[in-house]
Amino acid sequence: MSHLPALATLPADDIPGAFNELKLHFPEEASEVTGWLENNYVHGRIRSHLCNSVAVPSPVLFLPNLWSIYEHM
Repeated sequence: MSHLPALATLPADDIPGAFNELKLHFPEEASEVTGWLENNYVHGRIRSHLCNSVAVPSPVLFLPNLWSIYEHM
């Protein structure tokens, strides 16, 4: 969990992949926090599933390019 703030130092396009990689190492007890971050800051909530099993996410509330400091370092 201590690595989550480091996501803000990555380019915005790299944040979702890095979050997915970090999430694999989080304990189950952190699922509520990681789910909230994922839904609001990284991927968005799953809005629906298409008939071919493709998930359709809603947009995130806070786009990574708004909170990434990569361009300002």
